[in-house]
Amino acid sequence: MSEPESTERVKAPKQSWQSSARWTLVAVVGVTVVGGLGFYALFLRGDATPPPPARSVTTTSAVVTTLVPATVAPTTVAPSVTTP
Repeated sequence: MSEPESTERVKAPKQSWQSSARWTLVAVVGVTVVGGLGFYALFLRGDATPPPPARSVTTTSAVVTTLVPATVAPTTVAPSVTTP
């Protein structure tokens, strides 16, 4: 004779976050907060001084103006010729 099937159901264990997923979330939040504070401290504060230039830049400029005397030639107008 065969035994009757059991009417009891097997209960699945209660599902919860895995420990690694929880610590991953904590790490992501921590990096976001620390990174945001660092960005604020380095770039957004009003009293932060800009870094010095990477190399010194020296520029020299010379303006040379040459004046050339201009002569204006008188224009001659040819008389108009009309034929009857």
